[in-house]
Amino acid sequence: MTLILFMNKCHLLAKKIKNGVCVKKPLMSFRRLRQCSPPVGTLYIIPTSVTDTQASGISLQTVRGVILREHLRHSNLV
Repeated sequence: MTLILFMNKCHLLAKKIKNGVCVKKPLMSFRRLRQCSPPVGTLYIIPTSVTDTQASGISLQTVRGVILREHLRHSNLV
C-alpha cells in the first residue's frame, strides 16, 4: 500500500517549533495510533502551501508520478 501525505502550512508548524511550542505530546499519541495501523509499503510526505501555486503544481506532478509508478508496478511492467 502506498500512502501520500500532504502536509499543508508547514511554515506555521516550523514557526511554532521555533517559538518553543512542544510537539512531543501530539507526536506520542500519533505513535500509539500507528501501532494499530496496517503497515504502509511506501510513504510520500509532500509539504504544501496553497498560496504558492508553483509549488502546488510541483506537488501535483509528484503525485501523478507516484500514481503512475504504482500502476506500472502492479501491472508488472516495472
